[in-house]
Amino acid sequence: MMNCNCSPALLWGPLGTPNPLLATTAHKGRGLRRIGKFISAQTLILIVLNFFFSACSKSESEESEATVTPVVEVKIDSVRVGTIPETVGVTGATKVLRQENIGSPIDGKVISLRVLEGDAVKRGQVIAIVETKESLAAMTGAQMLLGRAQTAEEKTRAESALALAQRQNTALEIRAPFDGVVVARALNEGEFVAAGGALATVIDLRSLYFIAKAPARELARLKLGQEAAVNFQSWPEKNFRCRIDNLKPQIDPVAQMAEVRLRFLTVYPELRSDMFGNADIVIGRHDDVFLVPDKAVVRDDETGTHTIVEALGDSLGVIRAVEVGIETPTTVAISGEGLRAGMHIIVEGHYGLPDSTRIHIER
Repeated sequence: MMNCNCSPALLWGPLGTPNPLLATTAHKGRGLRRIGKFISAQTLILIVLNFFFSACSKSESEESEATVTPVVEVKIDSVRVGTIPETVGVTGATKVLRQENIGSPIDGKVISLRVLEGDAVKRGQVIAIVETKESLAAMTGAQMLLGRAQTAEEKTRAESALALAQRQNTALEIRAPFDGVVVARALNEGEFVAAGGALATVIDLRSLYFIAKAPARELARLKLGQEAAVNFQSWPEKNFRCRIDNLKPQIDPVAQMAEVRLRFLTVYPELRSDMFGNADIVIGRHDDVFLVPDKAVVRDDETGTHTIVEALGDSLGVIRAVEVGIETPTTVAISGEGLRAGMHIIVEGHYGLPDSTRIHIER
């Protein structure tokens, strides 16, 4: 228990009344306690209000962040008015009508073969030299005599025989029969060839055709003289121009396909026989139509519908329904409401884009 050393005089005043000083002090103590309680209540209220407003501010900030619409980066192009060809697609391969295997008319040794595969040759150009077996035997015999000569007299006779063999040497020059390209080389220099044996193969590129197979249902739309463009996998960006030269009247009864022969309009040195490719035969042209890049059209395979996305005001992507017409590998003819020449359309970044999405155009 705590001891108290307070004097009674301090507790009571004159005549047994409470000490006024102590009463005043006690009154002040109670007042201080009330003030303390009041201050504590105010502090608590301020803390609660501060927490409430902080929570509201945070909630509003989070809600604001959640409602911000993201901006999508896109690339654009423009709608243009122009002409697009209507085509029939066919597949086939190149065939050369003029090809010759150049051979040796005699038995002998190839002492010179002056061409390699891929070389262009002119008509009459010497491509090989073949030495006859008789000349080869005479030369070989004279050289052997010269090598075995012991005396001056033997050496003189051997040299005379060698000179005679050289003068009587019979070597046959083999020439190209026409302008063309060497596509095969059968032998090398120093090798022996039998009479009729092949030395090289030459083709005439002016006789190169593209032989295609067209569906029988398309024959009514194909005509002699119609132009076409052939594309090969080796040169995907290049079109080789040609024209229908012949329509075979027979139709394969099983495949229901007919043969179409296309003649190239110029000589293409890079082409060879038996090269597979695709051809687009132009059967008509459509003028003054709206044209867009193929990658601008969004195709819905489930509904069979097509759309484009207009870059409206360079800041908003608006979806527009369109009808698709003639198509090429790079261009599509379209029609629909609201189309106009020069309209900005999105070509990259538009797949799966919701309508009226905010966009930013990459420059």
